[in-house]
Amino acid sequence: MKSHSHYLDVVSIVLRKTFEGRLSPLNFLLLLGFFSSLVMLYISLHVHFHSLSERISDGEKRKEILREEKIYLIAEQDRLTSHDRIIPIVQDLGFRAGYSSEISRVALYYDRKQFRREAPFWAQAQAAGIDVSMPPGNTER
Repeated sequence: MKSHSHYLDVVSIVLRKTFEGRLSPLNFLLLLGFFSSLVMLYISLHVHFHSLSERISDGEKRKEILREEKIYLIAEQDRLTSHDRIIPIVQDLGFRAGYSSEISRVALYYDRKQFRREAPFWAQAQAAGIDVSMPPGNTER
């Protein structure tokens, strides 16, 4: 592995050859342009990767903020849909709980591929193909 001092030795050799006249000014300018291009490339890549790392860091922070917001929203949904909150409101409005004989469950969906698992037998009504599977019993309501 080459050390930094080795590279400085090479630079000093090039400069010595230039000053002694063994390296033409055009060749010196070409070497200088090549090395300056390498330095500019290094600086450009350094700035680019630094900005990429900042964007990744900002994305991670945003992801954590969204995760915390999701947890809060799930807790808020659970609070708003809890039976302890809904039942007193419904009773104040004059509603009563339905009996199981009064309840018909139907679920409509466009495409079966949307669901990862099979729906219960009473919830297999498909809107597109008019394929309806209902539970046995009285469904005329």
